[in-house]
Order: sequence, then C-alpha cells, then structure tokens
Amino acid sequence: MERRASTADKQRRAVLDRDAATARVRRASTMALALAATLVAAFAGLAAASTHHARKVVRRAVVRRSATTVKTPSVSPPPVTPSGTATPAPAPPAAAPTPSVSPPAVVSGGT
Repeated sequence: MERRASTADKQRRAVLDRDAATARVRRASTMALALAATLVAAFAGLAAASTHHARKVVRRAVVRRSATTVKTPSVSPPPVTPSGTATPAPAPPAAAPTPSVSPPAVVSGGT
C-alpha cells in the first residue's frame, strides 16, 4: 500500500524549496556583485595606469657652435624740430559704423 503525502507535508516541502531557491538567488546576486566590483576596480586601475607615462632619461647631444656677432645697423635719431613750431597732432580715430535700418538678409527658422 502506497502512502500518500499529506497536505501538510506538501506545504512544508514547498516552503523548503522556496527558501532554497531564495538562498540560491541571494548567493548568485552576491557573486555577481563581487565580480562586478572586481572588474570595476581592475578597469579603473588599468585606466589610471595608462595615463601615467614613464619618465625616460633622454640625453641630448651637445652641439657647440662658434659665437657669431650680429652687427646692428646704426639708426640716426629723428630730426629735431625748432622749438617755435608746433608738432602736428595725430589724426582723429575713425568714426564707428552706424547700424543698418534694413532687415537682415537671412532669417533662420523661416519657411
């Protein structure tokens, strides 16, 4: 004779299955979060390391050249004006342009 499981046994088994599934989801979520954090840290370290360039010692060859002297042309000072004459005044600045009263040639957004 077969023993039939009672309703209480079925309910207890369902609760245990549900709790086991919840624990599996929690472990999987924790592992995925830990893996994501590890990958973020690894890529952040890689990105930070790629911006620093190693300083290399570069020796430049010393080239010695003979000193050359450049002669500057002598410039005579401007002629002295007699003290009785007035020096000409500088030209007045140009007048500012006046705004146009005509409508603009191109209107944006029009059809």
